[in-house]
Amino acid sequence: MWMTNERAKRFEGEVRHRYQLAAKGVVNKRVLDIGCGLGWGAEYLAKKKAKQVLGIDRSGAAINYARQKYSCPNLVFKTLEAQKIRRLTGSFDMVVAFELIEHLPKIAVKQWITDIKKILKPGGRVMISTPNKLATRFKNPYHVQEFTAKELKQLFSRKFTELKLRGIKKPDKELFQQSSVISWLGQFRIVQELLPLIPAKLRQSAPAVKASAYIITDKQISRCPSLLLSARKSPILTKDSPLLRIKGEISDNR
Repeated sequence: MWMTNERAKRFEGEVRHRYQLAAKGVVNKRVLDIGCGLGWGAEYLAKKKAKQVLGIDRSGAAINYARQKYSCPNLVFKTLEAQKIRRLTGSFDMVVAFELIEHLPKIAVKQWITDIKKILKPGGRVMISTPNKLATRFKNPYHVQEFTAKELKQLFSRKFTELKLRGIKKPDKELFQQSSVISWLGQFRIVQELLPLIPAKLRQSAPAVKASAYIITDKQISRCPSLLLSARKSPILTKDSPLLRIKGEISDNR
């Protein structure tokens, strides 16, 4: 993802909302932020007492900016494409990838999901967000493909358990407020990355939308502009695991 303190307020609330959700589960965890962009979100997670946060992005310029702007002892930035996460050493307790899967080549999506599972520790969690294909109002030329809730769930259910798929929406009044040109342009990733270069007066033309304006819901997901999926990698079962003990008791009673 992308974010700086100089970003238009229109974008700040949307990005902050995603990371606020993720921050609830990062304490003492090793976290990977895929597509971290200019690094604000990765730093936010690091400051929420994560054990370590690794932010990766394909843009070397974005990573250089992040390294100069944000400095925490538990925060590392690395230039790396999302499709190459299998090259990373070690494993993670949590992986986040906000507004990224829609940018991946179609043939790479399934392998990418497999790679996320590979680098996660047993019991580790993944959280992603992406535009809802059924609610997209404008065609984004930088999106290779978008997904419905059903399609997204099917992709991840093959590799993960405890899937929870919800919608992200804003109150209608917020939607009507965001009619400026800069608000519409903000959906394009290239604009997001180059936003600091846009004159301040133009950036500020978009109305402020606070993180609290965004609502997570499991109702009428098909109408929500964005989808939020969280899932878990199955833990390793040992002989002392409750599930195996239950199975053993069932076998003994047969």
